[in-house]
Amino acid sequence: MKKNSSCLYRKNHVLFIIFCLFLSFVSFANNSLEASLSNNLSIKKLWSKKIGKKFNIGLIPCVVDEFIYTASCDGVLVKLELSTGEIVWKKNIDCSSLSAIVASNSIVIVITDHGRILAFDNEGSHKWTSNVIGNVYNQPIIYENIILVKCGNSSINAFDVNTGEKIWSFNDPFNFIASYVYSPMLIKDSYVVTSFSNNKIVSINIYNGALEWEKTISKNLSCIDYNDLFPVIGPLLSYKKNIYFLSDNGYVTCFNEKNQTEELWSKKTLSSNGISIYDGYIYSFDELGNLLKLDANNGDVIWSKSVSKKRLVDKTIPLLKDNYIIFADHDGFLYVTPNNDVSIFTRVKVNRLMLSPIIPTCNGVLLHTMDGRLTFINF
Repeated sequence: MKKNSSCLYRKNHVLFIIFCLFLSFVSFANNSLEASLSNNLSIKKLWSKKIGKKFNIGLIPCVVDEFIYTASCDGVLVKLELSTGEIVWKKNIDCSSLSAIVASNSIVIVITDHGRILAFDNEGSHKWTSNVIGNVYNQPIIYENIILVKCGNSSINAFDVNTGEKIWSFNDPFNFIASYVYSPMLIKDSYVVTSFSNNKIVSINIYNGALEWEKTISKNLSCIDYNDLFPVIGPLLSYKKNIYFLSDNGYVTCFNEKNQTEELWSKKTLSSNGISIYDGYIYSFDELGNLLKLDANNGDVIWSKSVSKKRLVDKTIPLLKDNYIIFADHDGFLYVTPNNDVSIFTRVKVNRLMLSPIIPTCNGVLLHTMDGRLTFINF
């Protein structure tokens, strides 16, 4: 009896030691991982502030120097300090809804849902008012002393920053119906490049509105009806002398701006959001949540890795900043992972209603959510 008890004691003692060693190993591994992450990156939510009732995809906050200019759908326009979130000034715009905002170090522009353009200086004083025909669903662009506004009817309008006088208007000759698609403009040298209807990508002179070139997207790159609108998903991108885009059926395509007739390469992926480019590589998420890294020179896939089992934020495009990849999921988490090792990451809880894009700042990122809240994450 004593012998059996002694054997049982020794057996339990050995099992206990093994268990402790296992816990020690797990703890060491976890501590090593946390230490590795904390040594490389400290991520925290600095502040979060309610701006208005709602944001939409066209109301992308603008970071100018040490300030943020943002507006909500219900007509609230504010200027905030980036570091603290404190409101510098606030205005209530008399309108049914705001649809877009853009700002520089000298002017703030907001556009209502009926195409009314309102300009303010950086102290919030009204400067001028103008109009466009059609709703605006994409963020305008300020280039030198010109404001470019793309409307849902596929027209692009240029206005003088100082007076609001219209300089020129370019109307898509292939447009059949209005479009609500998010299709941002790209500035390339002194031209604005954007996607238009009937599978067209065009380049327009910023100063006079003249058409420089147009490119027809190959039928096999789009799964929609050829007479439908906007097969391009997300923004057009530029790297060196090439232009890149993602089509609606998952092709990432590259062509040279001087020879638009033929694609340099086109690779089929499962991407359904948009693409970003950083240091000669293209990044995108596929519909399964895998992060893809492609060589911008030839489209070869460098790697495809699963970085999140959660559903990602709609239209999420990975942000590359300071050698980190940043993205968000539908559970309200913001993820930050090293560009050279996506097997490890850190994350912070923000809000389940995050909108794309994630906005880079000098020492972190800015997030806006559908419920009208602005959050600054520092790292």
